[in-house]
Amino acid sequence: MQRVADLVNRGEYGQALVRLWMIAGQNDGQTLRLNAWERTRDANGFGDQVGRFRRDLQSETAVTAEAIDAAPLAFVVALDETTWLLHTSQPSSGQLFEEDRQRFWLLPTELSAERTPLGRQTGNREAWFRRHRVVPEMTTTSIHVNVIAATGRLAEFCHELAAKDEFALLGWIGHFDDSARLKSDLSSAGRFWLLGLSPPDVRQDSIRDALNRAAADGAHVVLLPEFTVDLAGRKVVATWLLEHSDHPFCLVVAGSFHEDTGKGRFNTAELLNHLGERLFVHRKLRLYGSAEGLAEYVGVGNSMTVLVTAIGTLTVLICKDFMDAHQSVATLLQEVPIDWVLVPSYGDQKTTDNHIKRATDLAKLSPGTRSIIATQRNIEVAAGDPLPGFAISPPAGDCQNVGKAGGLVTFAASLTKHPQGIRLKIINKNNKLPYTLDCI
Repeated sequence: MQRVADLVNRGEYGQALVRLWMIAGQNDGQTLRLNAWERTRDANGFGDQVGRFRRDLQSETAVTAEAIDAAPLAFVVALDETTWLLHTSQPSSGQLFEEDRQRFWLLPTELSAERTPLGRQTGNREAWFRRHRVVPEMTTTSIHVNVIAATGRLAEFCHELAAKDEFALLGWIGHFDDSARLKSDLSSAGRFWLLGLSPPDVRQDSIRDALNRAAADGAHVVLLPEFTVDLAGRKVVATWLLEHSDHPFCLVVAGSFHEDTGKGRFNTAELLNHLGERLFVHRKLRLYGSAEGLAEYVGVGNSMTVLVTAIGTLTVLICKDFMDAHQSVATLLQEVPIDWVLVPSYGDQKTTDNHIKRATDLAKLSPGTRSIIATQRNIEVAAGDPLPGFAISPPAGDCQNVGKAGGLVTFAASLTKHPQGIRLKIINKNNKLPYTLDCI
């Protein structure tokens, strides 16, 4: 704990928090260190311990390694809270820190944490680091994590929501029930490369109708299914957004489709802002198919992007990226906890069942993710009833379904509030003038 104490006494709170996160996840030979901290915690005196550490941090009183060792969880809570308060006064998209030759993003958690420390939640760091998430720049399965900040109208919209005690985010989940069908190149045996949708005008009319309906419903976020909007359809979406400047959308995901990027072929999804401008592109991490049967003939992505907003973090994952049990993605959203995840999907009833299970687990257990899934039945392989999308939210894993024409889902949420009666006077490590932050 000596390094933690040294970092704190130099005012490097974020770095110290990352260091504590790493220590909490280490094994001391037989037991996870966090489990040992939980078992030896003084439940009766815990609040007083947190209060003493909080006062020391606020008054810039030197903290000793011995004091931290004596009550590590109390120090985690106090430092986590104080570091978050500093972030709220100097917002950023997240900070990147290096510890033991590993690099981690430190991201503030804006949504009210459903993660309550309970005796049965041993080993759950998110239950104690409640106001931050420590995210690896590279996951254990070699997926690179990028972090960007919301800007422009999106940032303004999220800050307006954040100013409310409670708010509702409206999502519109698309589903297409027209005569358009996929065109594929199957020249490589068992492998398919999608060329587009035919007739193109049929699907493009359906796209415009979906956007008109979503706008009439006042949607903030629009999500369309995988393999339902080809590259020509993306242009239709971008044109519609520019031509309807009064629309209420802040984010749009026009499904995903096979694309020749110039650096290879990938199944890509674009996150667009209200002007149709690309915020980021996600390349599918876990492809459809198998070595023995039909499979996507595209490259595999190796990164995910986290968008930081005033109402939490958001990402886009494509179908199997989200729900597949393969080791490459099975624990992705545990390593990189996300508040809001948008998932365009294409498949069958089994696909939908797996999505529901994954979304429910993420909502009810950890980290409290709100999942929006837009799906379309793969009628190229097997006909059946439509499989429209759904949304699942914490803490109970409540599910909202939409009909075969798509529809609106509503997420009620609240943000983490400042603790009462806290006064901070901190000199930051960049040698800027000290500032005072009052929370009353």
